[in-house]
Amino acid sequence: MVGTINPRPIRDEPVSQGNVGLPEEREYMIAEAAYFRAERRGFAPGNEMEDWLQAETEIDSLIQSGGSRSACSVETA
Repeated sequence: MVGTINPRPIRDEPVSQGNVGLPEEREYMIAEAAYFRAERRGFAPGNEMEDWLQAETEIDSLIQSGGSRSACSVETA
């Protein structure tokens, strides 16, 4: 769901399954990425599910690769 969230600072350390640990942390990361996708499209309604699904794919890939969130840019919508 796209709404007002209080984004935490983006981490610079590599993200791994050990860093995420809790499903809540993964969900927060997805919500944050989806929020920034929606922000880039001016919060136009109708694409919330697409934002979420793309963010979920991005975060899951990032976790699997052990990548850094600072090195991962959200694709343009």
